[in-house]
Amino acid sequence: MSKSRRNAAVMSLVVCLAVSTISVAPAIAQTGTRAFPDAYDAARAAATDVMKAAGATSISLALVDGRRTLWSTTVGVVDEAGTKPTASTLYGTGSVSKMITAISVMQLVDAGKVSLDAPVTDYVTDFRMASPEYRQITVRMLLDHSAGLPGTDYSNGLTEAPFPGYPQQVLESLATSRLKTTPGAMSVYCNDCFTLAGILVERMSGLSYTDYVDQRILTPLGMDLSRYPTAPVPAPGSYAPVITDAGVLPGEIINLLATGGLMSTPDEMGRLASMIMNGGTLDGVRILSPRAVAEMGRSQVASTLTAAPPTFRYGLGWDSVTEPGLDAAGVHGWVKGGDTTQYHAAFTVAPDDDLAAVVLGAGTGLSAGKLEAVAQRMILTALAERGTIDAVPAPLTTNTPPTVSPTPTQTRDIAGIYLSQGTALRVTPRPNGALRLALLTDGEWVEQPGTLTRRTDGQYWPTGSASSPALGLSRGWGRTFLILSKPAGMGHYLEHLVVGQKVTSIDQLSPAWQQRLGETWLNVNDHADSYLLWKSLPTLTLTQIPGLPGILWVADPFAPSPVNPGASDDLASMFLTVPIIQGRDLNDLEVLHRPDGEWMRFGGALYRPLSSVPALAAGSSDVTISPDGYAEWRTAPAAGTVTIRGNGSWKAYSADGSLIGSQAADGADVSVPAGARLALFGPMGSTLQVHFIPTG
Repeated sequence: MSKSRRNAAVMSLVVCLAVSTISVAPAIAQTGTRAFPDAYDAARAAATDVMKAAGATSISLALVDGRRTLWSTTVGVVDEAGTKPTASTLYGTGSVSKMITAISVMQLVDAGKVSLDAPVTDYVTDFRMASPEYRQITVRMLLDHSAGLPGTDYSNGLTEAPFPGYPQQVLESLATSRLKTTPGAMSVYCNDCFTLAGILVERMSGLSYTDYVDQRILTPLGMDLSRYPTAPVPAPGSYAPVITDAGVLPGEIINLLATGGLMSTPDEMGRLASMIMNGGTLDGVRILSPRAVAEMGRSQVASTLTAAPPTFRYGLGWDSVTEPGLDAAGVHGWVKGGDTTQYHAAFTVAPDDDLAAVVLGAGTGLSAGKLEAVAQRMILTALAERGTIDAVPAPLTTNTPPTVSPTPTQTRDIAGIYLSQGTALRVTPRPNGALRLALLTDGEWVEQPGTLTRRTDGQYWPTGSASSPALGLSRGWGRTFLILSKPAGMGHYLEHLVVGQKVTSIDQLSPAWQQRLGETWLNVNDHADSYLLWKSLPTLTLTQIPGLPGILWVADPFAPSPVNPGASDDLASMFLTVPIIQGRDLNDLEVLHRPDGEWMRFGGALYRPLSSVPALAAGSSDVTISPDGYAEWRTAPAAGTVTIRGNGSWKAYSADGSLIGSQAADGADVSVPAGARLALFGPMGSTLQVHFIPTG
């Protein structure tokens, strides 16, 4: 579910211009003799620095080898009284959960029940898509992110209570979705790929996904604390909460179980790493064949990286099978990171050197990339202590290449507008050959401070800077991409990330699309306890992109992105093909004509027009929930008091979108200002009684 590295790259640019019970091997005591004491001290110092800088609540770490946890430690607190985390404190692992799914599929491959290169439809027979090429999607393509699916169905993905129907929801959403790339042609990070892989595990094992994982992976490995959020979040004290100035945040339920739902501890995730380093066994119990472990650790994307430097080299489940921070020191490594809104994780393995680091954290300001840097420091410091490498790598000393004047062709090549999921960037040349950057903000280009100048290395560096990110171009698949190169990890290597795809447009919007500009649509199909509804009004709006008059920018809560409405008045198509990270989570925007106006479907989310929402009438009225179970919306024409009764719940938002109140429909009064929006939820076909008394 990770977006943080992608977003951090953009912000960096802006700122710089068989089941057996096994006893868990105890960690080496933190007093007396400790393996790799320098690594221990470095890990605690790095984790403390990261936690403070990010305003995070806690971080928990473990260093392991192929047999046991060498040591584990924690920093931070788990409650407002200052209690420290322990080795048994649970954290969400986010997308590190994909490793469990990949292992599950590879177990079925080992058993001869699944072939990596067979079509997914051989195993999930009700999998459908609007693009007929979906039949070409293989099992391997799910695990290496090359299936071409749109990305992520975020609707009801994060909730306050478990939603067991999420996998079926994804199947239904995919049935109306198009592919964004030809299967196997390009690897683009994809959460729905792993949800689909989890469904495959269920179909081919006869067990629920969580039962399969528990019986075939967690219990055999002695990962007895690890769990999925199929029940409410455990009691405070057993898991690491996020604590802010406003207090302890409600625990999040990740319904994307196969892609991001596992909760665990560094010690227990360390046992998973030990199994991998042992070629698929731990304590005499075989989980995977050596061949399966090796295949997971083999780069699966060599033929699809012609347009991007190889910072990410997807394996089966792994983010990279050439971990860049270790590789810079001559060490072979594999890495998987994970991010949710509250939890962040780094799972880094150096298989040839029999060491692995697991770092888990709680905090909205953390990211997997920050924790991966801590994991790199842990492993590299330990290898320096062992004498495997001469020393922990020092940060790069960047000597900016000399400035050169670009040719007119070079200026023309890099100038323009670059788009990706969540980002629109404009590069404008200045008369002296320098470049100026602008970001699209609320429908307007906002120029960023500073300029960039071309250097003898062919890249553009911020003017006057000796160590800032650089921009360059790369081409592939018949397209031009903007590449950001910047120091990463401990500052000891350059990370190369695709920022966006160059886009041109000379078309104008049709009258039908022009009329939709400025309209607001309200989400109707997320459940009452969806994270989408927790803080602010869940809306979708459309704006034009200045300079691209025929392209629309869709602003929605989870996956804002551009669409091309040029071919139809009722369908605006996803059209970007950006590899690796920035091309994730793209969707078509479909217009649905209904009696109460034009509704919008964007990915798995469904929206109704705000202009069609009825106003509350003074006095009492009944509101019936539709047979689809969609939320009913009402507006308050004046300030007043609202009382709601019935088998359901409600949320109230001010006209500016702020959440006013949220509770069960138990008859309690809520004061609302003029223009407030009320969302009413209940069982399909049920009726809520609404009583509105204006105060004016």
